[in-house]
Amino acid sequence: MAYENLGICYDELGKKEEALHYWLEAYDYNPNRLESLYCAVRLLRLNGKQRLGYQLGKIAKEIPYPSEDILRVRPQLYTYWIYYELSILAYYGNDSKLGYDCCKHVLLEDPNNDAIVDTTIKNLHFYKEQAKQDKDYNVNLIIKVISEYIRRYPNCDKGHQKILEYLTRLVNKR
Repeated sequence: MAYENLGICYDELGKKEEALHYWLEAYDYNPNRLESLYCAVRLLRLNGKQRLGYQLGKIAKEIPYPSEDILRVRPQLYTYWIYYELSILAYYGNDSKLGYDCCKHVLLEDPNNDAIVDTTIKNLHFYKEQAKQDKDYNVNLIIKVISEYIRRYPNCDKGHQKILEYLTRLVNKR
């Protein structure tokens, strides 16, 4: 936890390399927690190091929720935010399946987080072919989230409507 906090302090001071160093030290000290690794993944993405962020993100995603550990556990990092990061970073790792699965997870986990839903629908464009491998039930859930978003924001990005049409055609063909 001390390493994680040091990383946060350095990040707030604009010292990104030092922040990354301490977040990686925190993970090395306790590889059973993803909080500091998540911070490193996000920092790497925001600073143009997407492929490295993708690799660390895959490691972070596999860390199980520490149900026995109660000290400063941030549940949403395990259940939501690491998936959001990977919904972006999977593109840079040429990992369409992971990207699609993470987009689906984010959209279904919190369909009312409009800013994140908007970005995630845009990201889904890169992975939409993976929907062919998914079950109709899951694709229909995604269609519902996108439809509701478009209903709330009729002037949203025109690409959202294209994704919706693509997924709808896909399900209707089966």
